[in-house]
Amino acid sequence: PKLRVTWALPGWYSETSAWMREKLYGLGIEMDGDLEQHNLSPCSAVLKARSDIGDLYLKASPSYCNEAVISEILAEVDPVRVMKPLIADGEKRIFIAKDNGGPVKCMISGRLECRLMKDLALLQKASESKVHELIKAGVPNFTLEWTTEHLYDMLEDEELSFMKESSVLQKVKAKREGIRRLLQKLDRLTCKLPATLVHGDVGRHNLFLRQDESQGFGFFDWDYSFIGLPLLDVEAWAYPGTEIDS
Repeated sequence: PKLRVTWALPGWYSETSAWMREKLYGLGIEMDGDLEQHNLSPCSAVLKARSDIGDLYLKASPSYCNEAVISEILAEVDPVRVMKPLIADGEKRIFIAKDNGGPVKCMISGRLECRLMKDLALLQKASESKVHELIKAGVPNFTLEWTTEHLYDMLEDEELSFMKESSVLQKVKAKREGIRRLLQKLDRLTCKLPATLVHGDVGRHNLFLRQDESQGFGFFDWDYSFIGLPLLDVEAWAYPGTEIDS
């Protein structure tokens, strides 16, 4: 079917396996055995391979975000917190990366939570200079300014046609002018904070502990990322005792 995700199409696994072997061979890396399914979801597929330099992961993510390109861009501006892919193919929306040691298994609270907030803020700040490049790569633009301007158009989008008779959608449409005013007010209250990349799913399952002197955090999995208000990533951690997990 036309709408089927690429990794569910006949021949995808064999073609992808051959592609990965060829690309790794070009880097002087040899795979040991076949690709194994590591994780599968409607958003992405992750395959694991053993090699002569350790475990490697291939991720296919043809969602609205081009994660292959996002990972390369972020690794360029903040190589400390985002691991650079060994191979990234933006056209195929596939990339290969070394094992980063994640996800984090320990509870995150106290000093660790403060460290996480610092690392997240530094990564967001680094992404500010690449906002236009990220949008060009396919990252959705959900800044307050853009959302306010396009609110009416979004509610009439054809992709919401299946919800045409939904009472929830009708209620939102009925209050769209009030929502627009609230967005404008929020823009003023946040003092025009700069737009940055928002991860969209900052939890232990998408973090790894860096093996450097700071013992800080690194980030991966950008399936739900977008350009917007940086506070949206820290809101869920703003309450004492909050622990985000998968």
